Amino acid sequence: MEQKVGILSVFTVSYDLIYILGKPIKLRTNFFPIRIPKGPLHEYDVSISPQDVSNRRVRRRIFQLAENTQDWVANGLKGRIAHDSSAKLIAANILPQPLSITVLYYEEDDDRDNGKKEYTLTIKYIHTLETDGLQQ
Repeated sequence: MEQKVGILSVFTVSYDLIYILGKPIKLRTNFFPIRIPKGPLHEYDVSISPQDVSNRRVRRRIFQLAENTQDWVANGLKGRIAHDSSAKLIAANILPQPLSITVLYYEEDDDRDNGKKEYTLTIKYIHTLETDGLQQ
């Protein structure tokens, strides 16, 4: 059955007809429960200098090396943050500002003493993320 509503045509079909013509399917979901921490989270922007790092693998390695530095631990980042190995960092607590971490870059296969390049991660505060609306 067709009904005209302005310039649109709306078709209505009996649900019985859809049931007869339809094909049964199995519906699967990937739902899994998560726990959201109470209290606010804090979002930070991460920039890497020099800015010639466009390779995702290299950026990931820089973050991996940064996580193993004393500066990372001393500034309260160990076990308290999540990042995308690129430009965003979410922290459970407010980090000291300004915050810069220097990383001596080397490949996993290379010797640590033969660091080829030095990178600096600069972490800048953006805003607070309230999690109260996510709690139920």
